[in-house]
Amino acid sequence: MVKLPIAQLDDLLRLKGLESLGLRGYAIVPGPASATMAAAAAVAAAQAAVVALDLSNCPLSQFELRRCTGATALVLDGGALTTGVELRVALTKCNALTSLWVQGERVASVHAKRCARLAELHCADTSMRHVPAHALRRCRRLRVVTLPTALTRIGESAFEGCWALDLQIPLGVTHIGASAFASTGLMEVELPRTIQDLGAGAFAHCRDLLTVNMSSTALHTVQSSLFEGTPNLTTVTLPMVGDIGHRAFYGCGVTEIEFPASLRSIGNGAFANSGLTRVCLLAGLAELGIGAFAECHSLEEVDLGATGAAHMHTLSKQAFRGCVALHKVELRKLTHIGTEAFQGCIALNALNLRSLTGMGVGAFRFSGLETVVLGACGLCSVPPSAFEDCSELTKVTLPPGVHIGKFAFRGCRSLKVVSCEGIAQLDEGAFAGCRALAKIKLGDGLCVIGVNAFEGCAALTQIELPPSLTFIGDSAFQECGLVELTAPLGAELHKIEVAAFQGCSDLATVDLRNAVKVERMEWAVFRDCTALATLHLQPQLIRIHRHAFQNCTQLSECVLPIHLTHMEKSAFEHSGLRSVELPAQLEMLGHRAFARCNQLERADLGKCTALTLTELTKYIRSLVDEGAFPDECVFEECAQLSEVVLPVTLGTDLHLGALGLGAFYHSGHGNVFHRGR
Repeated sequence: MVKLPIAQLDDLLRLKGLESLGLRGYAIVPGPASATMAAAAAVAAAQAAVVALDLSNCPLSQFELRRCTGATALVLDGGALTTGVELRVALTKCNALTSLWVQGERVASVHAKRCARLAELHCADTSMRHVPAHALRRCRRLRVVTLPTALTRIGESAFEGCWALDLQIPLGVTHIGASAFASTGLMEVELPRTIQDLGAGAFAHCRDLLTVNMSSTALHTVQSSLFEGTPNLTTVTLPMVGDIGHRAFYGCGVTEIEFPASLRSIGNGAFANSGLTRVCLLAGLAELGIGAFAECHSLEEVDLGATGAAHMHTLSKQAFRGCVALHKVELRKLTHIGTEAFQGCIALNALNLRSLTGMGVGAFRFSGLETVVLGACGLCSVPPSAFEDCSELTKVTLPPGVHIGKFAFRGCRSLKVVSCEGIAQLDEGAFAGCRALAKIKLGDGLCVIGVNAFEGCAALTQIELPPSLTFIGDSAFQECGLVELTAPLGAELHKIEVAAFQGCSDLATVDLRNAVKVERMEWAVFRDCTALATLHLQPQLIRIHRHAFQNCTQLSECVLPIHLTHMEKSAFEHSGLRSVELPAQLEMLGHRAFARCNQLERADLGKCTALTLTELTKYIRSLVDEGAFPDECVFEECAQLSEVVLPVTLGTDLHLGALGLGAFYHSGHGNVFHRGR
């Protein structure tokens, strides 16, 4: 051991040949003795494994040593506080140092940052009142620490990253800074009664932490992220706190926790992804943060019943989202459930929502609910995606006049019955994919059936459209099991949108004679209705859009309204029509309008006086040449077509061969044409 007493500057000046002694470190000390003191400390560290420095008679305010690679142990004696000058000790990247002993009442603080091999720190015999911020950060082998009894504060990140650390927080400490013990090896934490303030994340990511006892403290708040990321933490005893901060116990392993009666609020994600199995919130709780218990995969029961949460009427957004084991919930006092509050709770099969007046988007999406009763509550609307993809849901009871939001019950594949005195509004995809839905009653005041509202409801064989209905959206009943569709007497209906009934393969009868305000049959509105045999069109119809009745193979006859002026591409392509009579006001006939009508025998265009010779040139073609033909092949591949009646306006000098090629390409008209009378 090299013992280097420093009494006065003359002692240091008598040292010779500093460069030849293999200087490996340097130190900076403020004041007139800075350079000399630095050299002395560095030489001592370079020449011996154990260095003891007596600083008791030197009026230094700071001793700093960096990158010392020789000394494995360092003993510093600051001496008594007779000079009135406190001493701050700072060591940085002293990678050989394993033990540090600091004594003397002059020592006010100790820094030992990134001393990779430091395993022991003893400063119990100092008057040090605080451990500075970042003082021992990333001393990853630091295991034993003895702290002075005078200590009152431990600064921010003071021991952060000390993976091997094991210490007892001494009585008298009042303040522990943010992240002070984050990512350390602590296994047990017993907070002394003198603690008044704990910083955010003070014990975060302590993966070996098993137990925490805070019961003797006077803390009012558990700060944010205090125990975040402590997967092995199983036992927590809380004091009479009023608030638990955001993510305070996020990802911790605690299975059960007793909440104090003083608790008023729980922050966002406070217990998210934790190991809790049961939650019982007491009467004083007024606020529950976003995702407070989200992704608690072991949580089975939540009690907010007769004795719980008297002041909390709103359950927050995502409060229990992803709690896959949750099967029992008592929420009798709640009036509003927030967005995605129970999303993904696949074990939750029953819920009493009698007092509910409001609900957020996706509140029960992907949950395991089997029955929902909302009939007795004051709920005015079911919000978007509220019960979307609840695959086990079989029955729903709704209050009268309810508004069903976008995708509210989409994908509820087991839903059979919707009990309601009348639905006031159906938004997009409200019951889409409810393939077992067999019965539903629409309200007398219903005006709009939204896009895809009943798409894929294969078991829905009948539905009564109310007279108040004005609009049926795109694909509203696409691929439904409807067998009959009748517009009600006095119907206000004025628009049936694109593909509204497309693919309804069991639809046999359509009667729209009462839909006097509907002037258009939109694109593919009844396409692929392969069972459609009886069709009564509305009298005011003026336009049939493309593919409207394509592939209606059982449709053998259809009376076209007298006001019809336009029939677009493939309107009746591949239908079962046997004969067709086109009305007098028809101005446009789209190509392939009757193509592949294999049963069509007669086509009567005799009344089509509104069609000019130029227009007819596009449609009526001879079989002089079976070569290439244009798109305007109205009757292409009508193999049974044997009679065509043409309008008298063509005149007596009709020369069919001059009209062009292909209108009846591969048809069976047999060159039989008549002019109308």
